Amino acid sequence: MSEAKVKNVKKNTKEVTKKVSTTKVKAETKTVSAKTKVASTSKKGPKFVEKFSTKWIKSDDIKRLWYVIDAEDAILGRLASKVASLLIGKDKINQVNNLDCGDYVIVLNSKKIKVTGGKELKKMYYHHSGYMGGLKETRFDMMIKRKPNFIIEKAVERMLPQNKLKADRMARLFVYDGSEHKHEAQKPVDYKL
Repeated sequence: MSEAKVKNVKKNTKEVTKKVSTTKVKAETKTVSAKTKVASTSKKGPKFVEKFSTKWIKSDDIKRLWYVIDAEDAILGRLASKVASLLIGKDKINQVNNLDCGDYVIVLNSKKIKVTGGKELKKMYYHHSGYMGGLKETRFDMMIKRKPNFIIEKAVERMLPQNKLKADRMARLFVYDGSEHKHEAQKPVDYKL
């Protein structure tokens, strides 16, 4: 190549690089000014809205607490809804639906639970053996004498979402018919209804 052609090529490449660099600088200044520009106070609202990233909790970051609830003279439905909320972890700020973020719950005095509206004689529990004519039904007042823990467990189980996390949540529920439990080492906190 001759010297004139080489000089011409060098000159053209310098012009192209100048154009590219100036367009990059203009684009960068536009994005910086867009991020730092204060939102206008017009009736239509802000012109520029910054996007925030959502932080998701990981399974290693979940901290579980232990709660003790005394069921003496408590209404069955209200107790069960509060226990289900604790097992799900709804009161936590970092609760997500795809992870089990709930706490451990201990329910005491399940024999002294109450129901309203005359449901002691109306509420029925059904069990089927699987054979024809094998349906068995038990009234609430009979069930509380035989299996008082079953009443609270079944009420809480039916209030939990029907998904794969349900079994793990139910495993963290401990129901006792007396006023003593065997979880003193975990230092549970009393929870008022």
